[in-house]
Amino acid sequence: VACISPTDRDFMETLNTLKYANRARNIKNKVSINQDKASQQLAHLRSEIQRLNMELDDFRQGRRSVSADGECVMNDMFYENNMLRAENDKLKLRLKALQDTIE
Repeated sequence: VACISPTDRDFMETLNTLKYANRARNIKNKVSINQDKASQQLAHLRSEIQRLNMELDDFRQGRRSVSADGECVMNDMFYENNMLRAENDKLKLRLKALQDTIE
């Protein structure tokens, strides 16, 4: 925002104000987190711990498994089991609704 005057006597001041406003508008700031090496390392280690805990939960719940050659693979049986459970629940609701209409 720049305040300018429409009069001729303030022409130079208005021109300088507009030039300054244009330069100020073109200023770009870069945001960076001010951290030392120890803080950065702590943040990295915390995120690594969180990732490993999520991976461990996947193994515990059966979403992931280790193949015979030692590689980690996503367990399709887990997803298929969840889909079948959801379908089973829907069919139970449908069966109950049909029984209610018969009675």
